[in-house]
Amino acid sequence: MSVHNHDCPALGWGACTCEYAVLSPSRSVTITIPGRPPTPNVSTRLVWQARAKHVKHWRDVAATAADAALDGREWSPLERATLDVTFILPDHRDRDLDNLVASSKVLTDGLVRAGVLAGDSIRPITAASHGREYRKGETATVYVVREAA
Repeated sequence: MSVHNHDCPALGWGACTCEYAVLSPSRSVTITIPGRPPTPNVSTRLVWQARAKHVKHWRDVAATAADAALDGREWSPLERATLDVTFILPDHRDRDLDNLVASSKVLTDGLVRAGVLAGDSIRPITAASHGREYRKGETATVYVVREAA
């Protein structure tokens, strides 16, 4: 497993660490993105400039992790893919799954930007599942992207 660090000083946030797994020959990739974008309940309260900075930051985080996982290999965007998204939660506090799913949209956009997926509509993404896992003190979003038949 490899790790990539980058800073987001414009947003006043510290370094983000993107952990990723190298692609297997079956055209799949696992990308673990530490932290989690704000839910719509939080981001809709922001003025549009601040919201745009948040969106750009998280899209860049996902794209950087995906680019590093691809590591210069020949790769064409998946025309048909399945997504398994797991939200790593730091505690057992109750959360709204719809908000977690909505907050991951910018991460999926980053995967499109990096060329992992051909798009984020229902044509290229044939199926998506969302789950959760508890890890004390950790917050992350894990994407497993697989080529679909």
